[in-house]
Amino acid sequence: MRSKRKTKFIIGIFLVSFCTWLFWPTSVNQEDVNTWRVEHNEMLRKNSENAKFVLAKDFKFNSLEIIHVGPGKKYFSLFGHILVRFVGSANEPVNDLTLSFLADFNDYQVDNIKGWFGGYEVLPKLSPFIDYIKEYSEGENRYLKRYALNLSKSHQMNILKILRSWISNPKLADVYSFNDNNCVGLMVKLMQKANIPLKGDSAFFPWEMIEYLQKNKVIQSAAKEIKGAKSYSSIEEIYKIKNCLLYTSPSPRD
Repeated sequence: MRSKRKTKFIIGIFLVSFCTWLFWPTSVNQEDVNTWRVEHNEMLRKNSENAKFVLAKDFKFNSLEIIHVGPGKKYFSLFGHILVRFVGSANEPVNDLTLSFLADFNDYQVDNIKGWFGGYEVLPKLSPFIDYIKEYSEGENRYLKRYALNLSKSHQMNILKILRSWISNPKLADVYSFNDNNCVGLMVKLMQKANIPLKGDSAFFPWEMIEYLQKNKVIQSAAKEIKGAKSYSSIEEIYKIKNCLLYTSPSPRD
């Protein structure tokens, strides 16, 4: 059943991508290109600065939290996104460094062929959690459902070790592809390489990632949800978050 859903998804999104490519304007405004290039370079600069914290020998965190971002309105965000937060890595929960896997779209007009079949390098994007809240909840009215990960300290450190290697050499994560090595596929791969025992059919969609981890008892607690900004009476309420707590004691997953 899951393979059939995946096949239908791939066909549908590929057709949308093809149509987007087919009808994309052949001429572009050079001013728009220049603005994009400045913003892209600034994003890469900030990401490089944040990556230095993760690469530092004294980088510390208390636990890990996986975050399911709800669907967006653009075709590439219709099925949501997956993040991992390094809980306790900053002085406040909203400032904790949070990981997202993206394609490093280094050209203004996204090449959907490269996106589908591989051609863009994987970008492990690290930002303070507050940046994701601003982008998704406040900016796009999308929810963020947060789940504590029930992992031993050794598995957490294995994840950090693999992530550091991917930051230093993105080619170790393979090329990014929409239909396979995407945000979910990369998170699953990260956990598998960290020797976390995961059984059963792997996840493809972001919500399947949550189900997959629940079945493997990596998630054993209820979600804490940050709703879309329109659900709150004031913007300030979005940022009043507390850490998720494990429902059970830490698992001896060694």
